[in-house]
Amino acid sequence: MESYEAINHRMYCAQGVKYELEREYRRDRERERAAAAAAAVAQASSDLDAAAKVEPAEPPAPPKRFPLRVVIVDNFDSYTFNLYQLLCKSLENPPLVIRNNEFDWPTFKSTILPQVDAVIVSPGPGHPENPKDFGICRDIIKYQQLPVLGVCLGHQGIAAAFACKVVRAPEVMHGRVCAVQHNGTGLYAGIPSPFNVVRYHSLIVDEDRLSPAIEADAWTTDESTGRRIIMGLHHHYSPQYGVQFHPESICSEHGQTIITNFCQLALDDRNCRGAALAGPSDAAWAGLVNQHTVVPSFYAPTVDPTRDERAAPARCRVYEMDWADPEAVYAKFYADEKYTVWLDSARVEGATRWSYIGAMSMHGFALSYSAKMKSLRTTYHPASDRAIDVQRGVDSFFDHLNEVQQKFRINLKHGPTVYSRFGKQIKLRRDALPPFLGGLAGYVGYEMKAESLSLPPHAKETGFPDASFVLLDRVLCFDHKTLTVYAAILDTPLLDNVPGLGPLSKSQFDWLRDVSTSMNTTFKLPPRALVPLAVEPHTLFTPDLDRDAYLAAIAQSRELIDQGETYEVCMTTTFRHRVPVGTRVDPFELYRSIRQRNPAPYGALLKIGDDVGTARWIACSSPERFLCLDRDGTVTMKPIKGTARRGATPDEDAAIRDALQNNVKDRAENLMIVDLIRNDLNLISKPDTVRVPHLMHVESYETVHQLVSTIQGDLDPRLTAVDALRHSFPPGSMTGAPKLRTVQLLEDQLEAPAPRGVYSGSIGFLSACGTAHFNVVIRTATYDPAIREIAVGAGGAIVALSDPADEWDEVLLKLNSAAAGVAAYLAELEGDAGAAAKA
Repeated sequence: MESYEAINHRMYCAQGVKYELEREYRRDRERERAAAAAAAVAQASSDLDAAAKVEPAEPPAPPKRFPLRVVIVDNFDSYTFNLYQLLCKSLENPPLVIRNNEFDWPTFKSTILPQVDAVIVSPGPGHPENPKDFGICRDIIKYQQLPVLGVCLGHQGIAAAFACKVVRAPEVMHGRVCAVQHNGTGLYAGIPSPFNVVRYHSLIVDEDRLSPAIEADAWTTDESTGRRIIMGLHHHYSPQYGVQFHPESICSEHGQTIITNFCQLALDDRNCRGAALAGPSDAAWAGLVNQHTVVPSFYAPTVDPTRDERAAPARCRVYEMDWADPEAVYAKFYADEKYTVWLDSARVEGATRWSYIGAMSMHGFALSYSAKMKSLRTTYHPASDRAIDVQRGVDSFFDHLNEVQQKFRINLKHGPTVYSRFGKQIKLRRDALPPFLGGLAGYVGYEMKAESLSLPPHAKETGFPDASFVLLDRVLCFDHKTLTVYAAILDTPLLDNVPGLGPLSKSQFDWLRDVSTSMNTTFKLPPRALVPLAVEPHTLFTPDLDRDAYLAAIAQSRELIDQGETYEVCMTTTFRHRVPVGTRVDPFELYRSIRQRNPAPYGALLKIGDDVGTARWIACSSPERFLCLDRDGTVTMKPIKGTARRGATPDEDAAIRDALQNNVKDRAENLMIVDLIRNDLNLISKPDTVRVPHLMHVESYETVHQLVSTIQGDLDPRLTAVDALRHSFPPGSMTGAPKLRTVQLLEDQLEAPAPRGVYSGSIGFLSACGTAHFNVVIRTATYDPAIREIAVGAGGAIVALSDPADEWDEVLLKLNSAAAGVAAYLAELEGDAGAAAKA
């Protein structure tokens, strides 16, 4: 019996006469554009000297925008919205983005297809012949005649739909740059050959088993075998084009030109078919996009951009004080408080010039949330007459955070009232004001992925809430750059503040008087003795996954990578130490020990609970920023991927640093996360504002070198800091890519059954002035007195180039960054216990 593929191929061949004229028309247009592009290159070369001497009379013309309606079908990839932004630059109207399982084929054919001129089939995990991975994309490719551009998985899907074979590549290529040669037509008109592209794939289209309907038009050479690998293809009779590489990657060349060429091909096809140029009206298209797109900026806006900031419900006063050491201030004023927060820049660099300390006052409250139970617990100060409130069935914790932040919003245009040390009202430059002027401070644990990614909650819970924030109506802000302390006091009718002495309530006045009288440069604690450790810190801990189990999980991860299920897997495990019965742990001293041995720019000490006996503690020495939103609306993310130890001598240290900077594996890891974060930011940013000011540079810390990148975007004005946090969480550097599929694989197959909890989440603040700053919870110890357990998480990114033994060594290196401080503190406890026993 004739196969389905053969019947389909015969059908297309039978239509060859019909399509031949269209094909020749398109080829003529391609030849014209290629000739024009070649002439432009020749002219530019001949005029090079003159152009160097003469300033251009006017700026270059903006890229051409096409009157096309385009739909992107997202295969649940973490790079789709980088493609979206390239399309936005080439189209008069933004494209529609839908998931591959959002419609069945009959509904898509009747509802979406008549409204569009072209289709983009995105990258994604899995195999194009698996319906769960490819959804309606196969039907789109096989049963309609509009232009299609398939990227990576979409490219493979075009080949598979027309009887070609998709096989494993000779070498898995994820986050790797290579040179591609091409024939100079179609998608490649005006692009030099070869040019460099980024590849993310473990499967390829087998060139030896192409069907007659498919022709290759771009290639690269596999370095290990010398085999030619197809990087681009097109259909002979239907306007369908595929690229195996990722034109949207930050390190791919000529990505915008490829998208522009596809748009031109799509417009040519529409003209050839005689389709109406107008299509649906702009209003009708916008309505379709608003109804179906998955881009969050098209959701019902969280913020009304026309609101009057003068009607903001809160006001803020800031009081200048002398400098004092944050450790000493915490020890004197906050060690015995309920629900305390110390956001600590123990290592000062750039935007980390600020530290903050605060505690829940009698006017504040604390929020604790369980993702599994969907329960929200609101706790008030013991001096308050309000009882603990527990809400069940909370639909969205992030929505609740948004509501709370808006209730305590202060005027952004006129700023706070600032008083000098002498009580006079003064003006501070905008950049000299603390970014955190009171508001919500706390953490979002990794298990909040259930809400941000729309996944089922983890079956097990830790002893910590999945998210916890405290409303701080008064906070001390430490400016490490100018050595000045500011006391910020938030005042709103919602806090039930009673007018007392002047503009302050009596409790606020008493607090301000007490802290101001103690502020001076001599106010500091005695330094801790730096005692050499008698044992390797990791030997004091028991991991959830021991070395053999972790190496087995790495092997399983690499097999999943080879299968195309994921590109990069951020494996982790938790190391646990059980404190002996009767031993009293002082978490403040524990944190002092950690920050002494591993000072970090994004450290934190959080106390979650009402008293010392039952309060849970988080002692964090993170070097990694997750997300920062400044007063101008700029969102900055700063992922770390790539870690190496410090050297014993300056020469060795420099050699290790240089090796990290140029390591192919580490650069591939970093690039994958940079492209993922660009995707996350493109979801929430204004069009064409996402940029990468720093790509893969090395930062050095006390114990390690880190390969770091910086990505920025301008937040959509209809969204808030909470929206930015929600749509970017969890940090891509702690998941891998694609984010959704990899998170599912980690929880279902790879990591221990225990949840990550606080580890891999984010600690930070949501300021009443709209700013925010969150870290990535790594290099962190948590202490749960209910089970007398100190826990430290550690892990690393697994890619195709990973060496399992090296990966385990990297886990221990990262563990020891925090575990060394824990080990030193535990040694002190043992010494104290021994001394007490002798006495």
